[in-house]
Amino acid sequence: MNEDLLALQTKVSTIIYNPFINLKEQAADLKKTLSKLGVAEGQLQKLDETIATLDQLENLNHGSVERIKGFNKAKSTILKVIKESAESVK
Repeated sequence: MNEDLLALQTKVSTIIYNPFINLKEQAADLKKTLSKLGVAEGQLQKLDETIATLDQLENLNHGSVERIKGFNKAKSTILKVIKESAESVK
């Protein structure tokens, strides 16, 4: 199962084009994988909150610093969830 998490981590790390849609899709895939692994509900809640934040940020002006910072923070949160989940599954 850690292979699945590592594959998702790689996908999230390499997102550059159409980032909001790609990142939301990867977060949804991660949520499905973590649900199957029985990962703590708190991790799943973080993903739900991050997806909701991405939805809000996506509607901001493309040049908005808040949009850019928010996207990077969301991406970091998702990568952190992957790392913490991988450590707990070992």
